Amino acid sequence: MNERTGSEEVSAQEILRKAISEDLPVVAVLGQAIHRSSDGRDNVLLSALDRLGIEGSFWSDIFSAGKLEDEFYNWIHERFDRRTPSKELTSISDVHFSAVFTSSIDPVLKNMFGSDGRIPEPILVGDPPPPVSRSKLKPRIYYLFGMAGAGLFQPPSTRLEFRARSAHHATPMLNSLFDVSTAL
Repeated sequence: MNERTGSEEVSAQEILRKAISEDLPVVAVLGQAIHRSSDGRDNVLLSALDRLGIEGSFWSDIFSAGKLEDEFYNWIHERFDRRTPSKELTSISDVHFSAVFTSSIDPVLKNMFGSDGRIPEPILVGDPPPPVSRSKLKPRIYYLFGMAGAGLFQPPSTRLEFRARSAHHATPMLNSLFDVSTAL
């Protein structure tokens, strides 16, 4: 994506670099594929599909096995804890974002963004107003589908719950976007 300014083109990377250097509030939007390696493999996903005995290549495929038990997400939580983050993800987590929006259920993300004195606050449901707008020291991590190992706020256990969570949580979550960022 490029933005035209006069006769020169400015790349999205240049816009982002400038925003970071000028200390503007910037947010990250991370999908479920953030842990895929360069060969396209997500070892936690592959382990989950294998454990459930189903074929697939996306996180939503885990619902093919029927209703998922709470124990399954506790097991997934442990797999995320044991994973070594990629260099790319480590580099991304070093950026001082004002907030992170993710469809991943990885509970380790909150730890990754908790470096350099930052104390991230996971938001698992609803649309609470930020206590300190645009805080880089207390960035909020908005989990669209919940977080593995979060007890009451576990990810959905059926395809129907998955759709309901998407419908009920996506809009309130994105409504907070303007509270934590500046449009570039």
